[in-house]
Amino acid sequence: MSTSQEIRTVAQTLAAVALGSSVTVREPYRLAGEMAERLHEAGLLLTPEKAAELAAAPRVIYRASHDSIVMGRYTTREAAQAHCEAKVRQEEPEDSIAHLSWWTDDIGDDAEYELCITPASPGGLIRGTGYVVTALDVATEYDEEADE
Repeated sequence: MSTSQEIRTVAQTLAAVALGSSVTVREPYRLAGEMAERLHEAGLLLTPEKAAELAAAPRVIYRASHDSIVMGRYTTREAAQAHCEAKVRQEEPEDSIAHLSWWTDDIGDDAEYELCITPASPGGLIRGTGYVVTALDVATEYDEEADE
């Protein structure tokens, strides 16, 4: 959800509580309590602990690319892989693919994966497609020493 969508959702939630509330303006604390409850139920409130946990969590995006041309950046590996798989299915002749699989030479969360095709024709060799998904760390602040 984008920031503007979150703000709109919060505003709609607050308006719905204010308009549907039996609380009068003379009872602002009760109205505020109802609003806070609705925001919590909608998952729009964070505790300080949860906010700190989210801030400390590593930020990773997944880049889908073909022969070094960036096709898109995604928050999940699955979404980046789906983009690559869709492109291969568009490019390859119908019924020519028996199976698509992802291969890597490395082990770990930051490994680069290449999409490979197992051809439908008997005796066909598994081949790489040039479509890769790469995990990238996203910095939260500038690190001058990292430039060196």
